[in-house]
Amino acid sequence: SDDIGFGEKQFPSVKQSLFYSRKKVTVEMYLWTGFQVFAVRNDGFVVFNLAEKYLGAYGGSIKYILNNKASLKVKIARGRFKELGVEGIAHSTHIAFIAGYSW
Repeated sequence: SDDIGFGEKQFPSVKQSLFYSRKKVTVEMYLWTGFQVFAVRNDGFVVFNLAEKYLGAYGGSIKYILNNKASLKVKIARGRFKELGVEGIAHSTHIAFIAGYSW
């Protein structure tokens, strides 16, 4: 594998999730640590194509099932990363509101 600019050739990481469900509510909490560069996440739906080295994150979600065809979900995540050629560590916070429906 080629050096992509961070002076490393391996970027190991691990993610651990904890789920709790009761009736119509599911709560998830997760933590991941390690290193990721040009990561592909969420089953291939999210591709990070910038020269950034991700250093870890934590977050969670709450999902509420409205009926057998519809649900609402809110997700929040906080991550740390380093940009190539920039000093210091940056942080990001993502918040998503998701409405799901099956027909």
